[in-house]
Amino acid sequence: MINLSKINGGFSSIYRLPVDNFEKVIKVINKDAITRFNRNNYHQDIKFYKNLDLLNISPKHKILSKHIIQMDEIVSDFDIDKDKFFRKRDLLKQFKVKINLLRNLRTSLIKNNLTTEIISYKTTLNLIFNEKIDNFKLENYINTFPQDRICHGDIHFKNLKFSDNNLYFLDWDYKVISSLSFELAMFSYLEKLDESQIKILSNLFKISYEEIEHFFPICKILDIVYFYISEKRTSNQKFKHKYLNEIKKFIVNNL
Repeated sequence: MINLSKINGGFSSIYRLPVDNFEKVIKVINKDAITRFNRNNYHQDIKFYKNLDLLNISPKHKILSKHIIQMDEIVSDFDIDKDKFFRKRDLLKQFKVKINLLRNLRTSLIKNNLTTEIISYKTTLNLIFNEKIDNFKLENYINTFPQDRICHGDIHFKNLKFSDNNLYFLDWDYKVISSLSFELAMFSYLEKLDESQIKILSNLFKISYEEIEHFFPICKILDIVYFYISEKRTSNQKFKHKYLNEIKKFIVNNL
């Protein structure tokens, strides 16, 4: 019997086991999560992962079934945190290079853009905020900046591995077509970066702080809805989130 270590998440579970004398990571989608999170099964993403593997920015993937994907194990040289990330020039440089390599992926490889991602949760958002979102206003807000690239959509330090002088991105379950400014905004939001740290990213990628800031409300909307869905709620009764009132005002005033 193979001894497996397991990590439970909102979308999938992770197992580690030896395959042909190499350590492999096996990821299994929690079956009801495909419906709850409006996600493809892995068979529908075969072309995406084949093209992603060519960029060498992520562990190599092998799709085993609709709900199971195998990845190479990446052993990190060190745990990445805010201090190391902003202090190590090579790490920041690689972060920029690897993010920019995503421009080589055709947007036709995935189905969701940022607007359709949010629209797909309209029923849930109505339950949470008791406010209707106007699709046209949402699209206009998001399209203030070009939506022309595939984004990882869930970059945080636990999804980054630095091994043998290479930076790797893990976990592509939240990939979406959007903009570089959204990618950096979601990273900044998830890691609670302060203004000075966000401005470092702004200078690094030659993109304005205001453009990144524009997408913070969108990041908060997605965080709220993912959190709500992960709790398998059917109403907003006793639902709490740090940004609930702030985002309700944003929806009323902008969407």
